[in-house]
Amino acid sequence: MDENDKNCVLIFDEMSIEQRIYLDPSTGAYIGYVSLPGEPKHLASKALVFLLAGIRKRYKQVVAYHFTAGKAAHKAVVEVIMKILERCEQIGFKILALVCDMGKRGLLAHLGFSHKKDLMIYSRTHPFNANRLLYAMPDFIHVFKSLKEIFMKNKIMLLPDNIVHTEKLASNTINFEYIEWLEDHQLNMDLKFAPHLKKSYLKPSHFSKMKVSSATIVIHLHIAEVLLYLSQLRTDPSI
Repeated sequence: MDENDKNCVLIFDEMSIEQRIYLDPSTGAYIGYVSLPGEPKHLASKALVFLLAGIRKRYKQVVAYHFTAGKAAHKAVVEVIMKILERCEQIGFKILALVCDMGKRGLLAHLGFSHKKDLMIYSRTHPFNANRLLYAMPDFIHVFKSLKEIFMKNKIMLLPDNIVHTEKLASNTINFEYIEWLEDHQLNMDLKFAPHLKKSYLKPSHFSKMKVSSATIVIHLHIAEVLLYLSQLRTDPSI
């Protein structure tokens, strides 16, 4: 493998699992308990997965996973991350950044980062290579979903002046109510302007909020094009 292809990021994320004990027939061991180092042997409710993803060359490789109780176990998780960083450095893989949903501020603090409003620390010296920086980056999928949720909640988004000027926009205001209007306007149409747009995507349940599919339908170029087309028709005074 080319040396530049060994430049990668370490992605880690947690997901809920069914609380249950299984017998692994290949090892004869019971699995389903918390497996983080130094943590009590409780029934696990989540799985924490770590994988490497290439930067120049596209690849993904799971390098570790642990069962967790869903509670803060920052020191144990940091220990796992440090072992991965060290081992990858030993075999020539350069982890340039840690990628996560940025929801665990305590964990990030233990790793030497911070994303508080009054204290942003997104880089630090690599713990196993003093000549390189290690960065902390948000998972862009979570950022995109969060952007959609913020947009839905606040209804209004204001664009910076430089974007308004560069793109020659008529206004700096993006109004979410127009998307709600579009869904309602086409509700009884046989041939809809945006057939995939549904009310459930605009007012999702707790578990539906974090679905990527609904976010990409609500915030999509096609929706903008439809709204632009209808505004140019001017057939409805509410547009």
